Amino acid sequence: FSQHNAELCANLLQCCGRFLLYTPETATRTDNLLERMMRLQKAKSMPLRLEIMLEDSYYHVKPPASKRQKMKQKDPLELFTQHIIFDRLYKEEDEDKILKFVRKLPWDGPASGWLKKCLLDLNMHANFEGLHLIASLMSRLAKYRDAFVIEVIDSLFENVQATIERNDFREMPLRVRQIKLLGELYNYRLMDSNLVFDTMYQLIGFGGPTTHRAGQTATAHKVLERALAAKKAGNLGSITEEKGGEDAETGSMTLPPILADPQHPLEAS
Repeated sequence: FSQHNAELCANLLQCCGRFLLYTPETATRTDNLLERMMRLQKAKSMPLRLEIMLEDSYYHVKPPASKRQKMKQKDPLELFTQHIIFDRLYKEEDEDKILKFVRKLPWDGPASGWLKKCLLDLNMHANFEGLHLIASLMSRLAKYRDAFVIEVIDSLFENVQATIERNDFREMPLRVRQIKLLGELYNYRLMDSNLVFDTMYQLIGFGGPTTHRAGQTATAHKVLERALAAKKAGNLGSITEEKGGEDAETGSMTLPPILADPQHPLEAS
């Protein structure tokens, strides 16, 4: 049980130790190996770093009884809502049957919040190739619960904004699913094209910190005005309004008239 082997055991247990311990076929062997590993760790003199790693991996797999989290008992209606969205929606061929189940939910209680949470839970349960089924369900539901559908779309935009601000690489697959769902919602005519363009302008960095009016021409003027002000201050030298001069000789970019002049005839129309 060398130092290198101890480090490998610690990493292996942190990755799949809980799965081995709580699987009936491997639970006994894993428990015996854990106890033997801790006995070896106490019998041999190891660096403090390895002792901490082994103890951390051991308590990660077998936390103390006082710190074990108890499973929260869910309401049967919440479990039924999850079953509809996570299982039946992707397997049921008759979409009208899913719509009937959703419409029969008690909308006066917490069922609407559970349904909204299930529709936006795109990380673990959503089928990437079947995201259009969520948009189809919302399109059919909009005839009866339009306020709920609008609330779900607003929450989806908020989730996209939050994931962009966090910029966590672990959420990249989630962002891809969210953006695809936005596109599917537009395909089913639940969103206006302006919202899609606002999102695209924000993603390419041309808008502000949010998607609000990011695709409007007025926002483009503000961005360009800031860029021109920075150029005059000496911080940016790649954007000019007019040809000629030293900037033209260095190959700088010239703004189109519609963007350089807010009073352009096309803007007035």
